Amino acid sequence: MIGGEFTELDDQPRSKIGRLSSRTAALQSLSFDPLTSTLTWLRSGAAPEILRAKFELSTEGETYVELGEGTRLPGGWQLAGVTLPRGKNLFIRLRGYYPSGQSNSSSSELETVYNLHFNSPVYLPLVIATTS
Repeated sequence: MIGGEFTELDDQPRSKIGRLSSRTAALQSLSFDPLTSTLTWLRSGAAPEILRAKFELSTEGETYVELGEGTRLPGGWQLAGVTLPRGKNLFIRLRGYYPSGQSNSSSSELETVYNLHFNSPVYLPLVIATTS
């Protein structure tokens, strides 16, 4: 949704309020590689490009502890040296921050939460979930 001083949007009459949509989906996935203890958050499509990413962990979905700031990699963000407790219901919260507003004078945050149960010894990278 957008608002402002306009009377037309995408060649349609609109008075001060309108909705923009993209023909491309916003795609993302989270994976965990237990061999390298690395979480990887891949993002593509119509989602905004973020300037920094934060990884957080919870075992009940309400109280989160920070795992750390992600490192930029092509197509996403990564956090190495992560120890995930086995045999528990886990929530991984990912937060991305990006500039917004007129002339990037403010900032915005996006948030995604993945739920997983990491139980067995896994020797290959585990794709937790993919969303669009």
